[in-house]
Amino acid sequence: MKEKIDTFWKKKENIVILIGVTVFLVVFMNYFYFHIIKSYENGPVRLVNTLISNAAENELKEGDILTQTFSGIKEFDGFHIKMFSANGTKQDKIEVKLFEQDTNKEIQTWTYDFTQLVESKMYDFGLQDNIQEKEEKSYCISVTVLQEKENSELHVFSTGVNAYQTYEQGEMAINGEVQTQDTIFDVYQYKNGIYGFLQNIYIVLFVLCIAITIFIVYFGFYRKEKIEKIFVPVVIVWGIIYMIILPPFSSPDEPIHFGTAYKISNEMLGKKALGENNVVVMRKDDAEVAYGTIPTVKTYEYTLQSFFDGVQDTTPTEWMHSNLNSKNIITHLPGAIGISIARVFGLGSIPLIYLGRIMNLLFYVILVCLAIKIAPFGKMVFFALSMTPMMLELISSYSYDAIVNALAFLSIALLLRAIYGEEKVGIKEIAILVVLAALLGPAKVVYSLIFGLCILIPKEKFSNRWIQYGSIALIFAAVIFSNVYVNLGTVTQMSGTDSAVATTQNVVEQYSMKWCIQNPIQACKIYWNTTRVLGMQYFRTMFGSLLGWLELPVASIAIYGFALLTGASFFFEKGKEKKVSIWHRVVTLAILFGVYVLVLFSMMSGCTPFGTDVILGVQGRYFLAVIPLFLLVLYNKKIQIKHLYEKYFVLFFHIGNIYVIFNLFATIAAR
Repeated sequence: MKEKIDTFWKKKENIVILIGVTVFLVVFMNYFYFHIIKSYENGPVRLVNTLISNAAENELKEGDILTQTFSGIKEFDGFHIKMFSANGTKQDKIEVKLFEQDTNKEIQTWTYDFTQLVESKMYDFGLQDNIQEKEEKSYCISVTVLQEKENSELHVFSTGVNAYQTYEQGEMAINGEVQTQDTIFDVYQYKNGIYGFLQNIYIVLFVLCIAITIFIVYFGFYRKEKIEKIFVPVVIVWGIIYMIILPPFSSPDEPIHFGTAYKISNEMLGKKALGENNVVVMRKDDAEVAYGTIPTVKTYEYTLQSFFDGVQDTTPTEWMHSNLNSKNIITHLPGAIGISIARVFGLGSIPLIYLGRIMNLLFYVILVCLAIKIAPFGKMVFFALSMTPMMLELISSYSYDAIVNALAFLSIALLLRAIYGEEKVGIKEIAILVVLAALLGPAKVVYSLIFGLCILIPKEKFSNRWIQYGSIALIFAAVIFSNVYVNLGTVTQMSGTDSAVATTQNVVEQYSMKWCIQNPIQACKIYWNTTRVLGMQYFRTMFGSLLGWLELPVASIAIYGFALLTGASFFFEKGKEKKVSIWHRVVTLAILFGVYVLVLFSMMSGCTPFGTDVILGVQGRYFLAVIPLFLLVLYNKKIQIKHLYEKYFVLFFHIGNIYVIFNLFATIAAR
């Protein structure tokens, strides 16, 4: 019986896998369609939405009144407010009122006790009689704490500080004092069939997912192609899918990277690059593009409605975002090329933005495909890292981390070949490493440590010892001089003469290198405390547990699944046995430790107020570039996975991302 099953599996494996995965996907996607998409067709349209990632909390005590005004609306059916209570009882109550701002006419009142508000979420205040006016009016929501015992708390969320997400048609006040932020709230109206366009997005996703499935089964299982041949189409299509799900500016710092790429495009086309106050100059249509950092269902609608619009107004206009990353020209060049092509052909604003994103994706794929071809072993690691949700988010946006990570992967692959490959190291290889060192260092100085691996290149790989020493010296010189030329100001600020760093508005005390040297024990305690408290957060976010501006959660089961697959990818067969000595492992661990220390220190000196016991601002994605170095640390002869199973890994990554993107789609469509 076992022999019959084995014979059948060998003959019909491809068909069984294709049918099984296709049936699973069809069932999953149909469930998603009928339980999610169809429910949104008659769901509420959010006329106002201030949802934001870095929300602040406002604690209200007995007698406190919080008000939020809004205007520009004729019809609506209710509103939501984000808040929660703590340590409250049924005797602790709040009163929420809606009234017309100009006439103070009360429309409806709601009363809740604190036990009904224990969850931190958006609470619904639906109107008994919906508002239907012929002209737009201004309204006001008030939240009043009527009764509160001594240790009970009511927290109402507000937008905090975010330059890209403000509500200009209203204001928040606490006890009559106007605040600089707005309440986290939305105003909604029910309209039948208003979100029918979500079906179109669903169909595109469905077709792309099925197409990739067929591609993987045919080229992976039937033709048994090498991983580098499967890598290119799979990652490109998945990058496009993430572009669809995560609209422009929804990735970390993407507005800054877009502005920087646009500035470079101006210089490429011989246009005026900057206006007053270091503000980039754009076509008026591009400067007024209506994208916020928090994507909602209206973002999808806007993109679909405006995608095929041509450019209407090319008048040079200053963009509102002035914080440009102008030092890193190379890492923003792909986006700039895409923007320039769109401008030359007179494309509209939405195609312009997406073309820049596509160019960023293509450059990443080309560089990492080269890394996979060059690497003597560990090819699956580069594929695995490229298929994690975090990396796919980065490479489908304007983020310069896409090119930085690609340069780091290519550098590691070249160094691995120089150390463990059979070929001699010649002038060509050294020249390429020198160029990569000169490009990668200025982009992110901490990754310069990767080139410390060059001391592990065996002397037998060179014609003589002097060429060996000269080659290593050239690589180190490229690292040092490129960093000094581009990043001298940054390094000087990080070293600091004291712990105070001046800003445009005030002086904020922050840690400096001088302080760390003078207080090594306290500095080590901060590092240890940061690792202890935030270590698992770095691990999860490195794979993509929080996407967007850290406001799009991905299920833990998916994140740990990606982590498990990525970890297993380090143990695929290495081919001919490599001599990875203890010295090689020690040097690699020292590089990894150095990168970790420097990444934390960059945020310690740049984002952490003096006196804070943990380092702020560090994200897991900062460590993606050096993860392939664990190939040397984990190298062993006993645990090895046959290359026969690579195709299954590709398929599992594909299925995992299907689960992720449909859940992201559901989250954004519900906003």
